[in-house]
Amino acid sequence: MESSNRAQPFSPKRPAPSICPPSFAKGMGLAAPQIGISRAATVVQPSGGAPPIVLFNPRITDCCDETDEHYEGCLSFFDVRGLVPRPVKITVETETRTGETVTTEYARGLARLVHHEIDHL
Repeated sequence: MESSNRAQPFSPKRPAPSICPPSFAKGMGLAAPQIGISRAATVVQPSGGAPPIVLFNPRITDCCDETDEHYEGCLSFFDVRGLVPRPVKITVETETRTGETVTTEYARGLARLVHHEIDHL
């Protein structure tokens, strides 16, 4: 049985929520529930000027055994930082705006950022 606290799945038949702010600071992300939108959608901004990555209905399907620990902060708890262990590589299955399933592998810092945002969902 799924928790009632989880965000509702994104559906391409419904209008996509606009969760992408005009700009991000280096290496940030935002999940729809953080701004009051109860949908399983998140956006992450990789460092280095790469375009934002938008994830609809993301789920982690695999991760490597190797982990590392880094301090993480969160917009939900702005003044709180903690040492968080995460896998250095994850595989994420997500949907496009048209409902197609896409699988992507993320590594190191981007894996950490994507994993953090998926945790909000």
